[in-house]
Amino acid sequence: MSWLFDLGNTRLKWARVAAGELLDRGALAHQGGGFDQALDAALAALPRAKDAFLSSVATPDLAARVRALCARHGVPCRDVHPIAEMAGVRIAYAQPEQLGTDRFLSLLAAHARGPGPWLIVSIGTAVTVDALSQEGRHLGGVIAPTPALMREALAARVPHLRNDGGEPMVFAGNTQDALAGGALGAVLGLIERCHARAAIVFGCVPMVLLGGGGATDVQSEMCLDYQPAPDLVLEGLAEWAKRGPG
Repeated sequence: MSWLFDLGNTRLKWARVAAGELLDRGALAHQGGGFDQALDAALAALPRAKDAFLSSVATPDLAARVRALCARHGVPCRDVHPIAEMAGVRIAYAQPEQLGTDRFLSLLAAHARGPGPWLIVSIGTAVTVDALSQEGRHLGGVIAPTPALMREALAARVPHLRNDGGEPMVFAGNTQDALAGGALGAVLGLIERCHARAAIVFGCVPMVLLGGGGATDVQSEMCLDYQPAPDLVLEGLAEWAKRGPG
């Protein structure tokens, strides 16, 4: 049995994997005070594991704190890093270390779900979209701002276009609704563009896997069929724990 940790820019998610099944899932925001104490208590409540695996896109200091807390409970924790090929997946990046660990693990998880093809969409601090063929070939991906980040950036440059609400509409009758609709539409358009391109390259329509903390902001407006995938990185960590390098 292993502990699995997905350390993002705002939250830490965890689970333990036993016999290929994810159990005791939890999540904790790490911004603000009390994170170490809360995680220490959560780890104390978990059954002991022989090892732990950490995927982190956060600061090195925060990752070190997670590893230290695991060690305090007698569980050695190792970082996971992308590699060129694993478990039938071949990534598109010539330099694997440049691919985010979360995206790499999501590719492993998608391929483990079935032959695909898959379009893997994550709405987190940024928007990422990756395409994976039936054979496990990573076509590549894109990274873009989230709707919230777009609006923050626009308000910073043009103060009268303030970022204070609005309902996203295709054709809005006021500025705040127009801003909300434009930001959301930009992300939806990117997803649809990637989906259409992947369908041409693969010769069949990919299934969308939608995850990330901001997925609820876009799923009600999605015109594409999709499967919710809130724990895709943890699923990928389970594959790594089963197959990964020692």
